[in-house]
Amino acid sequence: MATMSISLPDLIRKDQRNSGRLKALQEAITQGFASGEAGKLEMQAIKQNAKQQAGFAP
Repeated sequence: MATMSISLPDLIRKDQRNSGRLKALQEAITQGFASGEAGKLEMQAIKQNAKQQAGFAP
């Protein structure tokens, strides 16, 4: 049986990264609720916005 050794600094970095992701998700959810009633879902606009944020569209 092979054992896998993970160093404490690696575990700390992984935990910090996951913690940051969780905080970002929680903030996005909070902003979503605070924005009011949901409107019509326009996937084309969502995709275009995502591309712009990622730097793939002008």
